[in-house]
Parts: sequence; C-alpha cells; structure tokens
Amino acid sequence: MLKPEQRILLVDARLAEVFGETQLMALAAQPNRIAALSDTKLEQFARIANTLYRGGQPLISDADYDCYVIGELQQRLPRHSFLAEVEPEPAWSEKTVILPERMLSTDKAYDFSSVRQWAVRIEKAAIGLAKAFAELEFKVTPKLD
Repeated sequence: MLKPEQRILLVDARLAEVFGETQLMALAAQPNRIAALSDTKLEQFARIANTLYRGGQPLISDADYDCYVIGELQQRLPRHSFLAEVEPEPAWSEKTVILPERMLSTDKAYDFSSVRQWAVRIEKAAIGLAKAFAELEFKVTPKLD
C-alpha cells in the first residue's frame, strides 16, 4: 500500500491516472515485471517512480529504477524524450536547495566499457579545447542519494 505521502505526491503530479495502487505496488514488489508494460505504461511508470523518488518517497530502489525502468526505456525507445529530459526537483521537495551553479546530470556507468566510452568523450572534448587528455585531473567520488 502506498504511504499517504506517496499518494499526495502522485495527486500533486497528476500521475496516478494510468495505474491503480494495486498494480503500482505489484510492480514495486517485482520490478522485473516492468518489461511486460506497454510503451505508454512504461513511460508513465517511469514518471511516477521519478516523481516519488524526487519527492523523497521512492516507490522502488534507485538500482531497480536504473535497471528495470530506464534500462527498458533505453532498449525499447532509445530516443524517447524522457531519457533526454533534465529531471527537475519538484517545488514541494524538502531536498530543494538553491545552488550558485547549475548542476548537470552525470552519466551512469556499471561496467568498464561504459567508463571507457566516457573517457573517449572527455578526450574528444579535450582535443577540441586544445588540452592534453593525459594532463587532465579527475576527482572520483561516490554518489550519495
């Protein structure tokens, strides 16, 4: 059953129309079933899960969201606008903080091949800026949600 806070977030975001609470909870309990959703319902589930996460009331874990929701969207609809959108923090989020600089989204990497592709993109950008890739310094930190 959804927590009252989750229901409020969904109503505020007007996202609860496609799914019933029972279906949402079943998908939350078994996120591997997300692959069986239609394209429309997959997008709607992504928006619901994202809204609840951004409001501090996640429906599924961050890892499950990345694997089952975003992974499925990328496989089925790689050019879908949801994948390219910068995800804004909702106005009602207690996590919202005004920052002096705009923070851009980072690419997620779960294997060495993804890290290598990232490094190739950085090297191309460095060449475009007349910088030597070998002289660049990188700071790696864990992501803490």
